[in-house]
Amino acid sequence: MPTMSELSVTLQAMYLHPVKSCAGIAVDEALVIETGLEFDRAWMVVDDYGEFLSQRELPRMALVAPTLRTNDLVLRAPGMLALHLSLDAVEAPCRVRVWDDEVRAYDMGDVAAQWFTDFLGRKARLVRFDPEHKSASAPTSCSTASTPTARTGSTRSRSTPTTGRSC
Repeated sequence: MPTMSELSVTLQAMYLHPVKSCAGIAVDEALVIETGLEFDRAWMVVDDYGEFLSQRELPRMALVAPTLRTNDLVLRAPGMLALHLSLDAVEAPCRVRVWDDEVRAYDMGDVAAQWFTDFLGRKARLVRFDPEHKSASAPTSCSTASTPTARTGSTRSRSTPTTGRSC
């Protein structure tokens, strides 16, 4: 059996899900940051109590199709006008709950809240996770000489494990 230093990995496909529980985006490459892939599950839909909403209870969330552009995230859904969200703008800080974890986030405002409320048929708000807050599943340190990037179709030999949320 090969040791970890002898393993290589080839990515055949890679998807980002900018909004947790909404549709994903096929990408050829993604920046790997301390908490995982940049913009992957950076936003989340929550209820009035700040509890996350998922496809398990609201299957329509799968119909929300994101597009990442240079300066904004565009969300589209059947019967709805496109929602444009600036990548560098947030509104009020808040605390939200994902499973048993309470985390810091930023509310994305009343327009985004109304858009999700209208589409999902129940009160909902869109929040963005605080990029300064480290996820409980994120690594505690990264030892890289440069900013790592994951690419599809490329084979990389690694001396560290490549499973999970690696640096």
